[in-house]
Amino acid sequence: RYDRRKMMIALDVVAGISVMTYILAVRSGHVELLFLATVIRSIIQAIYEPTTRSIVPMFVSDAEDLKRAATMNGMIWSGMLIMGGIISGYISAIIGVEACFLLDSFTYFVSAVIMSNVKGDFMVVPKMGNVEQHFSKS
Repeated sequence: RYDRRKMMIALDVVAGISVMTYILAVRSGHVELLFLATVIRSIIQAIYEPTTRSIVPMFVSDAEDLKRAATMNGMIWSGMLIMGGIISGYISAIIGVEACFLLDSFTYFVSAVIMSNVKGDFMVVPKMGNVEQHFSKS
């Protein structure tokens, strides 16, 4: 059993810390650190994205509302990608790249705090498929 909300909080904290690796890479000039930070962020995103999508049905039970919520979630995500790129380019030109990484790191920590205040049951029991059936017969 695991709690999806707690997983999202942990991933936000790890992402916030990993963003700092970008600052180290910029200051030190080590490309290896840049690659390391990118790999870590990619792994986090690969886990975080399906986790957030799987939480939506825990909030919305009606099938039609669930379709709307999934569509809305996708639209918000797409809008965030478009606006995030535009805004971050503008902000980095004004305050610099390092400050943008600090701001990015800060937003991950804010997300972790917000998620820690979300109430509800987000526990999931992983399904084992045939393995579960095999052991239950013994």
